[in-house]
Amino acid sequence: MKNINKNDLKFLPQFDYNPYSYNNEKTTPKDPMGIENALSQQIKRTQSNELSHEEDYVDTDNRIGRLRYLRSLLANQLIFLLTAFFIIIAILSESSIYDSASGYLILSAIYPCWRILWQTRKRLHDINLTGWHTLWVLVPYLNFLFIVYLIFKSGDENKNDYGLPSKPNPELDLTIIICIIGACIFSWSVLNEYIRPYSDDYEYYDSYYSDPAY
Repeated sequence: MKNINKNDLKFLPQFDYNPYSYNNEKTTPKDPMGIENALSQQIKRTQSNELSHEEDYVDTDNRIGRLRYLRSLLANQLIFLLTAFFIIIAILSESSIYDSASGYLILSAIYPCWRILWQTRKRLHDINLTGWHTLWVLVPYLNFLFIVYLIFKSGDENKNDYGLPSKPNPELDLTIIICIIGACIFSWSVLNEYIRPYSDDYEYYDSYYSDPAY
C-alpha cells in the first residue's frame, strides 16, 4: 500500500480530483449530491431537446430550418409532378382503368399541396411568426416571393415562442436536395414531351376552325 500513487486513485471521492470538470484542474467535489442533481437535470434537458428535434409531421408547434424546408418543397413538387403525369394519362387515355382511377389521382394531388402548407407553417414558427402567414402561399405571384423569403431567411438560433430550434442538418441533406432537383427536372421534361403532341393538335384544330375561309 505504501507504493500506491495518489494519481492512481483518482476515481475515489476523497482525493482532490473532479471527474466532472471540463478542464485538467484538480478540485475537490464539495457537493456530490449537487453534482448528481445537475447531471440529472442535464440528462432531462438533453432528452427534452432530442424530443423537440424530432421532425414530427403532426405537431404544428415544431420548427424546421431552411434546408429541411427546401427539401420538403422539392419532394412535394416531385410528388405533384408525378401525380400530374398520371392524371394527364388518365384524362387523355381511352382505357377504362385510367378513367376509373382518375378521381383517385386528382384526390392524391391534394396531399403535396397540404404538405407544403403544413411545412410552411413550421418554417414560419422557426422565425417566430404565426402560422396564419401561411395564407400568403395562396396568393398568386406573391406566393413565390414569400416562399423565396422563407428559404433564405435564417431562423432563431435560440428558443422562441414555438420551441427549440431544429437539429443541425446532416451533410446528406444537400445530396438529397440535388437528387430531388434532378428528378423534378427529369419529370417535368417527360411530362412536357408527353403532352406536347396533344398541345400541337389542339393549336392546329383551333387555328383551322378559326380560319374565316372555313
